[in-house]
Amino acid sequence: MRSLPDGQSLLALWERGQREHPVDRALSILEAFTSETRDALARLTIARRDELLIASRVAAFGARLDGIAQCDACASKLDVSVDLSARMCGAGQDGGTVVVAGREIVFRVPDSHDLAAIARCTEPRAAARSLVGRCIAHDPNTPQAPPDEQVAEAIGIAIERLCDGSSVELAISCPECGKAFQLPVDIGEFLWDELSARARSLIDDVDTLASVYGWSEVAILALPEQRRRRYLELIR
Repeated sequence: MRSLPDGQSLLALWERGQREHPVDRALSILEAFTSETRDALARLTIARRDELLIASRVAAFGARLDGIAQCDACASKLDVSVDLSARMCGAGQDGGTVVVAGREIVFRVPDSHDLAAIARCTEPRAAARSLVGRCIAHDPNTPQAPPDEQVAEAIGIAIERLCDGSSVELAISCPECGKAFQLPVDIGEFLWDELSARARSLIDDVDTLASVYGWSEVAILALPEQRRRRYLELIR
């Protein structure tokens, strides 16, 4: 796992990611932090993909994740944090079986290709059934009918259970009203926001130093972080 990409690579990632769907953007982030090919990353289960995103976030910014949440009962702003170290223990199985009405059904955990296939589906229940349908093992030469509600629900629950190890969810109790609630965190989008903030900060640095010293973007981004910060301190 690589640390935070260098300045030029980070800005290239930022420019590309702004044009991508979140499913594709997660793969672009992992390309920057790992030595895996995009195709190999796209074939990872979502659980294993998210585990790598967590590892990438830890490599770039550390294991402590801080943020602000809003209580869904009284709308109070709450400071929240979580240690991501516990989410780096390794994803579980990539699939399994469920028994529905006496029938044993083999399934796998979805990957990025599966998520991309349902990305344009705007109805949540239809999207969930379509996703489950893609993950049921079947003879490729036999047309596959969409799963019924009972099958879709059983497999959906089983998939969620297998993905629990890599999911990030905060248990919060509001100190103002006492309401307890769960806050899921999309680690891919959270990391993207952090990388975007770092990229925008780099552009501000380039603008400031180029205006004062006349240096090129390439020269400024090539400066070690500590030295660049010192030049900025002298200006400000």
